[in-house]
Amino acid sequence: MVISMPIRKTSYLFIKVIIVLSTYSYIFYKIYFSKEIAQFNFSQFNFNQAKVIILIAVFLLMGTNWLLEAIKWKALVRNIKTINIIQSLYSVLAGISIGIFTPNRIGEFAGRPYFLDKDKIVSGIAAAVTGSFSQSLVTVFMGILAINFYLFSSDNRLSLNEVHIQAVLFFSIFLILIIAFAFFNPSFILRFSKKTAFIKTHEKELLFLASYKLHELFYILSLSFLRFLVFSFQFYLLLLFFGIDITAFHAFISIGMIYLFLFAIPGIALSEIGVRGSLAIFFIGIYSTHFTAILSATILLWIINLAIPAISGSFIVLTKSFKKNTISKQNN
Repeated sequence: MVISMPIRKTSYLFIKVIIVLSTYSYIFYKIYFSKEIAQFNFSQFNFNQAKVIILIAVFLLMGTNWLLEAIKWKALVRNIKTINIIQSLYSVLAGISIGIFTPNRIGEFAGRPYFLDKDKIVSGIAAAVTGSFSQSLVTVFMGILAINFYLFSSDNRLSLNEVHIQAVLFFSIFLILIIAFAFFNPSFILRFSKKTAFIKTHEKELLFLASYKLHELFYILSLSFLRFLVFSFQFYLLLLFFGIDITAFHAFISIGMIYLFLFAIPGIALSEIGVRGSLAIFFIGIYSTHFTAILSATILLWIINLAIPAISGSFIVLTKSFKKNTISKQNN
């Protein structure tokens, strides 16, 4: 049975509305009903010139963060569809809007190729997974680096002997090598997975994974590294904003471990702020006992880096779509 065009358009609009309402409902819940938000330290908002400058810098870095991600997405889909940087940024924001209310923000994988042609959706999801994998590689590397810095620092409160430390170092190197091999050899992973039903069904749409050149993967990885530096620096600035006395080196160690454990802990979106806050208090608490300020910085970073872009992305989901005459590249 053929579905008429008006019914198809109505269904498409209905899906858009559901996505937007889900995004707003989630953000509304976190702002008005979450117990973590209730602990937000509004008393710290006694602005002075230094705090205004810090806050402006954090917002500017938010734009830098998602611009870098847009540049990365443009590079990731280069062999699927030619898009400009504005279209790429639209895709990134739409992905945030769709992903923010899903477990571990997995909805971003479906949101990123939101504007691609129907026959490119699977390819777009694979490209989104590749981009996420590059960010995960950076997160794991920086987190493990932070752990090792902590183990060898004078602030180390753990009672570990030399054998334990050597075991941590060995495991760290082994894990990084495994993840790096998988990221830099997508064609090998594709061949290795050919026996699975999904790969067999969509093999043609996934062939582009083998087209990534080594220098392109390094470029994508470098953008992920720059993003990590940007949102880590944002976190550090917000810690200073709320009056937490912490050195840049100690902040690097704490933030690296926070993002590593945030990556490793599975969870649903509704618990994300709670997990972030708990990890921040645990790791930054090594160097500071101002727990309310730590939680406040964590919450404000979530609002700036996720809630605001998600709201922006919701308008894109409702109103924008890429034109069919956008140049497409076929993978033969």
